Amino acid sequence: MATYIFTVEGNIGAGKTTFLERLRREWPEATIVLEPVGTWMTMKEKDGTSLLDHFYADKKRWSYTFQTAAFLTRLMDTERVLEEAVAATPAKTGKPLIVLTERSVLTDRYVFAAMLHASGDMSDLEYDLYLRWYDRFASHVPIKGILHLTTDPTTSLERIGVRGREAEAGIQKGYLEALEVQHRKWLSETTLPVMSITSDGSLDLLKAWILSRC
Repeated sequence: MATYIFTVEGNIGAGKTTFLERLRREWPEATIVLEPVGTWMTMKEKDGTSLLDHFYADKKRWSYTFQTAAFLTRLMDTERVLEEAVAATPAKTGKPLIVLTERSVLTDRYVFAAMLHASGDMSDLEYDLYLRWYDRFASHVPIKGILHLTTDPTTSLERIGVRGREAEAGIQKGYLEALEVQHRKWLSETTLPVMSITSDGSLDLLKAWILSRC
């Protein structure tokens, strides 16, 4: 069965989960893979401190650990959903399997890990090690195209406040602005096709763009 994976990208608080849930309702034929934030929040120390809490509290100590976990859990979830979708789909339908993921291993590499290394929160040695296993395993989830969910950092910050995740309470607008710059840098340099869309944008146009690449 032909499988086509597209990733929905955007800043923290850009509305990616809400957008994908809307897509799930209006395009049930597509397979959706949400970001494993819940897993990161349930990975805890004995005192109840989650991996996400650790990362935001002390990036220099926890950046490499968190990025390793983010990559691993994202890869595992995507592969699991792909296996389940293929098993549940009759092999002779002739229809492609279209998968949309909330972020991707590309985001981990070209946005978050790159920023953490540039800021000094991930050492040269840690970054070198990260790139070695990234290069080994990233090909397991080949991405066909990128959907960039555009959102102003001010709006992102407001949404972060509304959803009220304790670990995200210390996120500042400056960090979101830096993430926006890094996203745009990556998207301007990638060779993959990119479509920019707002969270309330036309799903018909989106579906047409995706299907034209399958």
